[in-house]
Amino acid sequence: MNDRHVIVHKSPHSSMGKSQGICLDDEQLHVTPESLTYRPKFPLPEELRNLSRCQTVCQYCGVSYLVLSEIKRLEECLSRLQTESTDLQVKVQFYEEEFSKRLNDGLGVRLEANQNELNALRTQLNNASKDTLHAQHTFREMQAKQETEREIWEQERGSLRGELASSLLNQLTYGDVNGQQYINSFGKQLTDYGSCFQNVD
Repeated sequence: MNDRHVIVHKSPHSSMGKSQGICLDDEQLHVTPESLTYRPKFPLPEELRNLSRCQTVCQYCGVSYLVLSEIKRLEECLSRLQTESTDLQVKVQFYEEEFSKRLNDGLGVRLEANQNELNALRTQLNNASKDTLHAQHTFREMQAKQETEREIWEQERGSLRGELASSLLNQLTYGDVNGQQYINSFGKQLTDYGSCFQNVD
């Protein structure tokens, strides 16, 4: 069984003012195309699932602390925009062909109406393309944020282990009477730190 890990992020700009956690398996800590579509095995607690997006979004960057949920939302948005873009391209091609036919037939009034509609569709396509690019940019930012949080968590875990090892060495070397109590206390702190791995996003 793989260990489960959590990436904890807390921001003073959060409307909730609480830490949010993302639980990942060991293999999910290495970002790959497959890991970016990782779906947790267990759902979030009911009280978190019922929160509105305005309650989980960072007031500074506008991104939800529930990273995996936010990535899923962006994937759906990106897919929808790409579909709309494809549909608009088909419509533009159709009206361009119609415009050419009507021009040859000399139907000036209808040609003008079709030209106006064609221009409007081109504007919609332009806007849809911009929205798609924005969604792709936001999606890449979320990927980078997830990787950064994973690296921070690895550093914190390594630091805690280093401090515990140093304390153990001092206890064994000098026989400090209070050393064992400190080690026990520090070990409990490390255990409490790992208990947050139980919540899965």
